[in-house]
This record gives sequence, C-alpha cells and structure tokens, in this order.
Amino acid sequence: MADPSVGENDIAIVGMALRVPGADSPTRFWQNLREGVESIVDLDEATLLAEGEDAETLRRAGYVGRGGALDGVKLFDRDFFGFSPKEAAILDPQHRHFMELCWEALEDAGHTPRRFEGPIGVYAGCGMGSYFYFHVCSNRELVDSVDALPAAARGQRQGLPRDARLVRARSGRARASTSRRPARR
Repeated sequence: MADPSVGENDIAIVGMALRVPGADSPTRFWQNLREGVESIVDLDEATLLAEGEDAETLRRAGYVGRGGALDGVKLFDRDFFGFSPKEAAILDPQHRHFMELCWEALEDAGHTPRRFEGPIGVYAGCGMGSYFYFHVCSNRELVDSVDALPAAARGQRQGLPRDARLVRARSGRARASTSRRPARR
C-alpha cells in the first residue's frame, strides 16, 4: 500500500558526501559550524607567491589573502574510475573530487548501484571552471598528446553528468543531473 504522504515527485536523500576545507564529511561540517570552527585561513605573502600568485595582484586594495585546503586531493584512484594516465593528467581536480564524492554518497546511503535494484540519482551543481584553460592548455606537449576537445567539455558544467556516468560505469547504474537540468526517468 502506497504512503499517501509521499507525493509522486518527492525524493529521498539517503546518502550524502562532503569534503570542504576543515571537514571530510557532512557530520564534521555541521559540527564545525556549531562550534564556530574557521576553516578558511589567512595566507601570508610568501605562501601566496610560492603558490603562484602574482605580486602585483597581492597589492590590489580589494585583494583578500585567505584560502582553504582540501586534504587528499592527490589521492584520486584513476584505476577505480577507469582513467588512463593521460586522461587522469588532464582531468580537472574538481571533477576527480566530484566522482569520489558521488561514490562516497552511494556508500553512505548503503545502496551502491551493484546492490540496489531501484533508480539512483546524483545531484550536483558547479560554476565555470578554469582548470582546463590555465593548467592544460598552457602545456602544449600535453595538449598535443591527447584529444583536447573532450577534455574541454569535461572542464565545464556538462562534465558533471559525464563524470557521474563514469561512476555508474564503474559501479553498475546511476543517473546524474546538474543544477541546470533534473534527471529524467
């Protein structure tokens, strides 16, 4: 018997994943908020210059020298997600992070696609990325060694559903949606 309080368009969020500066899970994130933990830190001039910031930019009146670091960004398991070494070399770190979080959310739900018979959706949102243009296109040898057009598409919003489909290919079945367009049944 169907539950009358559940509408046809209702959804259930049964798994979540989050990694942001200072928190590696939704639980830790909310704990930090409750406790007033500041995870964004002041960065001194030497650190900013060492990370590649331009000295002239640092002198601008409105410049804010603060940032937050994510732990484990370089630990991406390219084999798990089916990437060749060249593909992994040009993949935007934000997309690597996204794919890992998709899988973590499925694990958190206890419904990895291989073990769950119903539909599974992944919802994500993103802004315009610049990784491809500043870190891939500036390396001519790398651009010449791979098909750059698919890489360009992965650097944009359209890349998120593709990346979630990779999680699906690795794991069984899942659907993806960006904040621009909901998944369809």
